[in-house]
Amino acid sequence: MTRLLTVVVFCRVALLARAQSVDETHDDDGALKERFQVDADGQKHGTYEAFREDGTRAVLACSRSRGCARAEELQAVALGRRYSIWWWVLPPSIRYVILFVRDMERSVAFYRDGLGLPLGMQSPAWTEFELDSTKLALHVSQALGPVPVANDHPGEKRGVAQEIVFAAGDPLAHRVELVRRGVNVAPPKVVREAGPGQVGVSCIFEDPDGNTLSVYGIVAAKSLEF
Repeated sequence: MTRLLTVVVFCRVALLARAQSVDETHDDDGALKERFQVDADGQKHGTYEAFREDGTRAVLACSRSRGCARAEELQAVALGRRYSIWWWVLPPSIRYVILFVRDMERSVAFYRDGLGLPLGMQSPAWTEFELDSTKLALHVSQALGPVPVANDHPGEKRGVAQEIVFAAGDPLAHRVELVRRGVNVAPPKVVREAGPGQVGVSCIFEDPDGNTLSVYGIVAAKSLEF
């Protein structure tokens, strides 16, 4: 009996030690890259630290059920150096931008044919367009009410709650092409100074459901002198 209890205690201690174990990874030059705690199943659990080249480190609180999350920026001194520490409430990455629409076929035609966006997948209720760093999704909603009257002056941004901005190297050329495809795009509007002789320009338009979109980019100020 005593032998059995000894074995049980030993196993429990071993499991606890494993649950509190710390793993590290290093760069090719030997610099510390990551340090994290793992649970009994080898999953990240507890504190996770990522060391950056600029001398800061990100500290995340990890759990099996919630993953890793940031709460606020703090300052701490560790290993004789001062680091900036962040606790993530949300990961700094947007996977989807979702627009609610009334008629999927009509909206797909606008975004695919009018804007030329690459179609990823399409269904009667959900459609995705593949963008460089995220996905633009269309989702049919019956709660949108009647179709809004087309806005002849989209630059006025009537009742706007959000705006989807497409980045372009030459927003003026993109505006010309959109107009050629039948999209009602407002005249280019200077929204900021961008250095000597450079300005940021926004060209605003709407989709068939009244969602506000725009194409933005930096152009030479003299290119706006008509």
